[in-house]
Amino acid sequence: MDDINDCVKKYLSQSGVKDYGGWTICAGSATVAGRGVVATRDYNAGDVIFVDVPLIVSPRAIGPDGTGSPVCPVCYAAVTTPIGCPCGCRWPVCGRQCADRPEHRDECRYVRQLRPKVTNKSDGQTWSVGIYNAITAVRGLSIRRGEYKYFLDVLQKKLTERPTFEVEELKRNISMQLDENDEQIMTTTCKIMDANCFETIVNRYNKSISLKGLYPVASFMNHSCVPNTMHNFDVKLQMIVKASLPIYKGQEITTNYTNSIWPTSLRQHHLLTSKQFICTCSRCCDSEEFGTELAALNCIVKNCDGRILPINPLSKMSIWQCKICTKLVTSAEMICFYKDIETIMKSISLNLEQLLYKEKLCVEMLDLVQKLRLGQCRLLGLISQEHQKVISEKAYRFRRKWNTKTLNVFEEQIRKLKEIYSSILDEDVNMNTNTIQ
Repeated sequence: MDDINDCVKKYLSQSGVKDYGGWTICAGSATVAGRGVVATRDYNAGDVIFVDVPLIVSPRAIGPDGTGSPVCPVCYAAVTTPIGCPCGCRWPVCGRQCADRPEHRDECRYVRQLRPKVTNKSDGQTWSVGIYNAITAVRGLSIRRGEYKYFLDVLQKKLTERPTFEVEELKRNISMQLDENDEQIMTTTCKIMDANCFETIVNRYNKSISLKGLYPVASFMNHSCVPNTMHNFDVKLQMIVKASLPIYKGQEITTNYTNSIWPTSLRQHHLLTSKQFICTCSRCCDSEEFGTELAALNCIVKNCDGRILPINPLSKMSIWQCKICTKLVTSAEMICFYKDIETIMKSISLNLEQLLYKEKLCVEMLDLVQKLRLGQCRLLGLISQEHQKVISEKAYRFRRKWNTKTLNVFEEQIRKLKEIYSSILDEDVNMNTNTIQ
């Protein structure tokens, strides 16, 4: 573990980020998965634990059915009318300015040497979806040389013998044969990304762009459905990891690989299919999920007001049972119920813009975050931000009907919510303030 810590901290130092200390990557009983990140000092909620710098950042692939839209692989702005790189790599870029950027030069040259195929000349498209989908694989070559090749050996990889999508996309869309060593490194990189990448959110021209990034320290953080950290990204795509709950010396520092407000069955399915493990944290083992009953359905027995919950929440084949009448329901029946509910919900257009309904949802969601013991997580910041907008709009609409005392109460509530989400989301509390007039 000493070698890993030395390499990670040297990488961060050479990348110019501050060393906050207070943590170490270690193996043993202190971690839930054999190795992880452990605190070497106490942290209060809101304290910065570390700043991580990506080894690789790339756009998300476009699916075989055409889902997804391209972003410029250099500046990551959405490309409404994509054009192929004028230098010839056939990645969709904003224009000559991005094509000539130093960080694009080597990867562009490499792809050109593979002689990208030109297809569908008649449609006038000058960029290649297949070559675009291979960006992650190509960028894996950037760490094949030098001291940081070490990360290719020590980071966890997704266990699969199936060909990797990104590498196969590249091979299908080039005229030359890939070098065997290059292909091996690309395949390894893609398996590492599948196991460890984080969704990286950036803002370009007031539009949120979803990318995927490989962060060396964060890659060693283990999962918990009640994590004790949250993270944001700055303009340099650096990950700022903060404590969302108090963390004590010797305690493992954890993150969340899935969606905090999904019920256990959905979280378990996502973790098993994408990360290849089953979570056994305290929340997953609790069929009521700390009293929230997120997965519960109303009992199917007439005149019974009970709720049906799984007897064994860690088993997808578990029998479900009503808490009041003890009616038993099989897992197969529950799957059918969930599918029926999904069909009904898709057919109903819920008007979430109704102000009072949205306010009710915000209050319920804030209560849910508290019950799930998520602390100062990003979700708390986002919901508080939406709640503040609702109250501001509500106060604006009723400003001529309410007296000054009532408006002052709402002003104070708006201020407190702004302080909460600004501290969590790293925003300036004095920016974009909407005063009730």
